Amino acid sequence: MSRFKSRSWQLAVGIGLCSSLWLEAALAQFNSGNYQPSGAIGTPQRTQGGASRGNRTSDCPVPTGSAIVAVIPENSFGVTLQSHPTFLFHLPALNADAPPPQMEFVLRDKDDNDLYRVRFLLNSGGGIARIKLQDTMGYRGLEANQEYQWSVAMICRLNDRSRDIVAAGLIRRVPTPPELVNLTTTPSVERVEALSRAGIWYDALAELADLQRVNPTVTSNQWQSLLQSVGLQNIARESFINGSERLASTIPQN
Repeated sequence: MSRFKSRSWQLAVGIGLCSSLWLEAALAQFNSGNYQPSGAIGTPQRTQGGASRGNRTSDCPVPTGSAIVAVIPENSFGVTLQSHPTFLFHLPALNADAPPPQMEFVLRDKDDNDLYRVRFLLNSGGGIARIKLQDTMGYRGLEANQEYQWSVAMICRLNDRSRDIVAAGLIRRVPTPPELVNLTTTPSVERVEALSRAGIWYDALAELADLQRVNPTVTSNQWQSLLQSVGLQNIARESFINGSERLASTIPQN
C-alpha cells in the first residue's frame, strides 16, 4: 500500500470513528424501544387497527412460527419529513424449493381508506426488504400533520386473506424542524445523526440503510445500534434483500 493510500485509509477510519460516536449519542434517544418523537411532533393518535410489528401463521411457505417484522419502534409509530417515504421490513426465509409468495403493501388514511396498494414478488426471502412510495399514477404522497397506517402482507392463500402474515405500523409526516432546514439532502452519517436527534425515525432509518447497503464496514455498528435501540437486535445482522418484481398496483387519485 502506498504512503498516500495508507494515510487516506487512516483518515477515513478516523472520520468514521468520530461519526460513529456522534451517531451513537444521537441514537440514545431511541433507547429501549421507548421512542417518542421530540418537541411538538407528539405521539400517535391511535394504536389500534392492526398496528404491530408482525403476526404469525403456518399456512405460508415459511418455517412454522415465522413472522414479518416491521422495522419500527415498539409503539409502532414514527415520523417522516418525506411525502414519499421508505418503509423497511424483515421477511422470514422461504422453505426450500418454495415459490415466492405474493406480497402486498397498503397505505391507509386515518379513516382506513386505501391510498396506495401494490403487489410484488421479492426475488428471495430471509432478509430486510424495503418499499418506497412512488409518485406515479397521480399519488401526491403523505400530507403534513396527517397520520397513516401502512401494512405489508405475505399472501399465503389468494382465496383466504385471513391466512396472510401481516406486519403494520403508523407514520406521520411532520414539517421540517428549524435545525434541519439547511441540512444537506445527501445521505451521510452526519445527516443520519441530525435526523436521529430530531426524532425523525423513518428518514434516519432509510438513510442509514442506504449507507449500510453501500459500505457496511463503515456503518455496521451504527446500524446495529439503531435496531437494538428499539428492540430489534434479532434482525440487526440480517442482510438486505435486493430487487423485487412488481405484479400490480392500484393508487387511487387523491
